[in-house]
Amino acid sequence: VGGERALHVLEELSGLARSPHLTPEDKDHAARNLNERAGALIKSLSTLDSPSTLYDLAKLLSWADAHMNEVLAPSQTALVSGLTVFCQRLLQSIRVESRPGHTEHPLQEYLHLAAETHASDRCPPLMGGAEGTSQTAYQSTIDNAQRSIDGFYRVSAAMGALKAAAKGRGNDRHREMLAEARRAGVSADDLKPFEQALSDREAAVADLKARLAEVVQPVHASDRPLTQHQLEMLQQMVDEADRKRLYDDDHVAMDEGRLAMREGQRRLNEEYERSQRGDL
Repeated sequence: VGGERALHVLEELSGLARSPHLTPEDKDHAARNLNERAGALIKSLSTLDSPSTLYDLAKLLSWADAHMNEVLAPSQTALVSGLTVFCQRLLQSIRVESRPGHTEHPLQEYLHLAAETHASDRCPPLMGGAEGTSQTAYQSTIDNAQRSIDGFYRVSAAMGALKAAAKGRGNDRHREMLAEARRAGVSADDLKPFEQALSDREAAVADLKARLAEVVQPVHASDRPLTQHQLEMLQQMVDEADRKRLYDDDHVAMDEGRLAMREGQRRLNEEYERSQRGDL
């Protein structure tokens, strides 16, 4: 039996042990039964390691401590033993969940448990060491855990921004958020897909710019009008660059392509007008 049900059973036994309607022998029997049950429950919960069972153990220990001056005096040993186990397991769990590679949710539960059970008052005296050392060690564990929680949030926020940038326009933002994720402590394995995606995007942009520059080059090479084929190739590349949003990555290259297209069209129009006038 654990949790609220365990406390309910103990409350019933405690009521019997204090009942004025029982003989002294029956009261002693009820008190012994109560102490045996309380000790067994403390021992049982002390063997289980999870936030929920530790919380049940903490509630049981608090209840036993509150009833110590009534009928639970023989349970002092079990109480101290249970509290020692509780503190050891709580602090060990906090240390383990504070390590890299763990998620923040279990650690948050353990820190909440420490606060709810006033572990800062109850655990340090059981940690041993010189006066003041136990309190320092306890606080150091809690502080390290809080820093881990802060780190989890930084990593989560950085990953969210990186995922959004990877789906968004422009490689500059992707590159910036990738750098920010590294600074936030995102693992190399988690970054690999985004690094590869950025590399692929940069290669695609480089290829697009190279093909655009190739069809723009005849416009800059001379003042002669472009052939119809050259103008059509230029138009196709400008349309492709526009469709693939080259402007988001290199607005200079995109503007150059558009200006070249206008210049090519202007020259072709002038040539046509001269031909109509018989100037050619």
